[in-house]
Amino acid sequence: MSREVHILFDSQKVKDIKVPANGNDALMQAMGKLRRGLKNHSYIPGEKVPVDLIPVGVNEEGVYCADIPGGELSSDLDTTIHVRFPLGLKGYTGGNGVEEVFAQANGVLIDDGGNIQNGALNTLIAIHNAGLRKLLQDRGSDIKITIVSSSDPFQRVDSNFSHEMRELADVHIMDVPDRFAIQVPWKEGPSDGTLAFTSSPKKTGDALAKLAEESEKFRASFRSATTILSSDPIWDQVAQLGTPPNTYMVNASSAFRSLVASVSYGRTVVLPMNNGEAADVNRLLTQQKFNEELDNIERPSFPTPLKPNGIDIDVDSVKQLDESLRIFRSYIPFVRHTDRIAFASPITFGADGGILVGTGEEDIVCFTTVPHPEKEERLLEEFGDSSQIDMDRRYEVGAGDAAATIFTLFESIDPLIFIEPFAEDREKTDQLLLDLASTIYVNVLARIAGNFLTRTQKTNWVNIAPDKFRPLFEEAAKESLEVARNTKARFQQGPVSHSLDRWGIQVLTWKLGKVSSQENFLR
Repeated sequence: MSREVHILFDSQKVKDIKVPANGNDALMQAMGKLRRGLKNHSYIPGEKVPVDLIPVGVNEEGVYCADIPGGELSSDLDTTIHVRFPLGLKGYTGGNGVEEVFAQANGVLIDDGGNIQNGALNTLIAIHNAGLRKLLQDRGSDIKITIVSSSDPFQRVDSNFSHEMRELADVHIMDVPDRFAIQVPWKEGPSDGTLAFTSSPKKTGDALAKLAEESEKFRASFRSATTILSSDPIWDQVAQLGTPPNTYMVNASSAFRSLVASVSYGRTVVLPMNNGEAADVNRLLTQQKFNEELDNIERPSFPTPLKPNGIDIDVDSVKQLDESLRIFRSYIPFVRHTDRIAFASPITFGADGGILVGTGEEDIVCFTTVPHPEKEERLLEEFGDSSQIDMDRRYEVGAGDAAATIFTLFESIDPLIFIEPFAEDREKTDQLLLDLASTIYVNVLARIAGNFLTRTQKTNWVNIAPDKFRPLFEEAAKESLEVARNTKARFQQGPVSHSLDRWGIQVLTWKLGKVSSQENFLR
């Protein structure tokens, strides 16, 4: 019997609190004023306030008051910022905790989120709805899920489905608090948006070590894990408790990016990132290699390799991207398997798409665009649950985690279980074709998975119809194999662009290192 697939998730859960506008102009104006002040003084670089709010209480006017320690935003901000959230809670008599106060405000949605929490739920949804356990068992294997979490990962899952999830996963609670992410609307003049207050992530290594001391069952789970995921680096625990060969993946929060870079140099690890984070991490790795001042290190470029029309190849951008990936490979060795393809460098490019490297007979770089807007509706109608789909706006939270889930799933499970049924007999021994098809397939699924998340307020795949999961996996495999057939003959010559017309996804592939070493490719 082949080795059992066992994915272990190490999760500091995030209580995701979403506050709607609902005509609350006072709240939106207050948040707009706070945002302007913080940005004008460069205390926040984007739309996140990375602080632990200190509750004060709800006043007689129904305004929730909380403090921000200025030192958490900047070492030179030696003051406390008093924040007022006009939530319309007149007569409130409850406690002052963040969750209990916001839960009483009109229209507020509280859900469980976080990189690893979202990934764990998405994985279980896919296993259950796509019938992955039966598929593996028919091939002499099996799949097991272990979740180590700061609190019950199924607390807010629908009661009917949470029972099925608990049947599929072993859960261990560790001594780490949940985080909070409070998303509030802001408005200033004609502009508006969402401002997020995010509490600081905690390192989980000590809590894992303590749990391992107390629980033989947990130690056994860690020993048998074939894929391990965490949101902070836990190298000591992976080395002490894990059993090679295993794949380790760090889907880190922004606060841990520098730490991840500093401890990952020279180690085989998968780091899901966006292209901005990838540039920062690559720069930090370069600094570590040459022991230089960071100011003296040029920030590498991870540009989108297609022109703005999303079809034509941007020659200069492909060269820059190829060189950045080649350098990254020299700092962090790619994952490789002896019996099948592995995957490395999953990098998202926001609304443009994302990239992945398949490490098989060749190192295959694959970039895929998001589904074309004109084809998106067809995709959602074909495989979606219409009651859970929101076409009125796009939601960004969770889309990257959905893509990372696909990488995790097929780094753990050979994607050929979906591809080979569509291959002709002579193709089943064509390793390059199968590796191309596998890489294209996983990256195409990542774009589709992320697209579904942008059309739901939830941060998991509730809007993919349960009975359409398996057909979605199978149809994507068939389409990806066809793209691989059309790509293989030209793959060794340079970048090849091909369209997956059914969903309007453009696929670009090339051999890693080939482009940056060619002086005049495609000219």
